[in-house]
Amino acid sequence: KLIYDEMKFINKVSKEYSKAFIRKDKRNSTHNLNINSVEYKKYLENLGYEWGNKSANKKIPEFIMKANDEVAKTFLRSYFDAECYVNPKCRQIEICSASSTLIYQLSLLLQRFNILCSFSEKEKMATNGKRIKRKYYVLCVCGSGVGEFFKKIGLNYKYKTDNYESIKTKPNTIKKENQYI
Repeated sequence: KLIYDEMKFINKVSKEYSKAFIRKDKRNSTHNLNINSVEYKKYLENLGYEWGNKSANKKIPEFIMKANDEVAKTFLRSYFDAECYVNPKCRQIEICSASSTLIYQLSLLLQRFNILCSFSEKEKMATNGKRIKRKYYVLCVCGSGVGEFFKKIGLNYKYKTDNYESIKTKPNTIKKENQYI
């Protein structure tokens, strides 16, 4: 599942690929492009992608971790588009995951671009409605790292870049419990 704001791209792909369809997400007015294809699934598996992992076992495929900088940048931009929160109250970008491996891998990819980040553990409830508290891992890009992130990686979603524009001159707030990497 790929998520994009640009309808031109989504419409183009859905017209060119017969097994693609578009669905509007009512929660945030984005559009989802879904592709159902055995060939595409096999292609990703041949690259090392593993299907069916639960949240705590998710990881970035090795072919992304070893990819050139342009591919890594595109992956980071797309992943952060889908998963990050640009805090409009302070200079901070956050990503939360049940997978410590995924958070660590994201930090390694960010380090390739000299974007400093930190991570911590928190007890949180999943968004699946079961209201069970579990350990989650939070990656934070703070301070000057936020400016570096937007300069070198960037985001596609206007509301997230608008949040950045509103915070880029605010003072940095870093929590003491974070582990710096």
